[in-house]
Amino acid sequence: TIMKTVDVHPMPAVSFAINDSAQCLFQNNFLFSNNSYIPYGTLSHLWKFGDGKSSFQNNPTHSYDSNGTFTNTLIVQSQNGCVDSLKNSIIVHPMPMVRPYLNNNSQCINQQKFEFTDSSTIVTGNLTRLWKFGDSTVSTAAVVYKNYTYPGIKSIRLIQVSDMGCADSAFLQAEVFHKPYPSVKVNDNDQCLSGNLFTFLSNSSVNNATLSH
Repeated sequence: TIMKTVDVHPMPAVSFAINDSAQCLFQNNFLFSNNSYIPYGTLSHLWKFGDGKSSFQNNPTHSYDSNGTFTNTLIVQSQNGCVDSLKNSIIVHPMPMVRPYLNNNSQCINQQKFEFTDSSTIVTGNLTRLWKFGDSTVSTAAVVYKNYTYPGIKSIRLIQVSDMGCADSAFLQAEVFHKPYPSVKVNDNDQCLSGNLFTFLSNSSVNNATLSH
């Protein structure tokens, strides 16, 4: 008879968790927690994030540069070369592409007709809009015609929220000009035909602008 001793090494038990498996593209930050173990010995780890990037850290964080569904893989190897792996998928939701337009951003208060148009898009899903016009008024319409009560510079904000809760916004600026106040004086508004000479003096004024006559 002959006897030989063999050693069967244990396999790693691969396990990991993610702080949130679905996030919006803007400021996404996935935290991967490695819960793998082995009865004895040490483990090395390799994370593959599905976007061409990887990490050897035990508990890495990772941010994605584009939206989509990505398959994460954790590969664990023991000191004796025993390898196992586990895969999981995460979703990066697209952000709204917020595009507000204004027909003319500088108009006179007595001739104004501001037209605001929402041309925002998103790769997938639906959007909910909210206009804030800088004067305590709001709207959810795609096209809004707006007259301001007072002159000045107005900061307009268009907020878009996707059905996955991803939000972004963009700003426009509109200026409402003061209307001029016409005023004229005549040296003598009652003169004889012979030798009449009327002199007209403009006392017209306007706030924050110059006048032409």
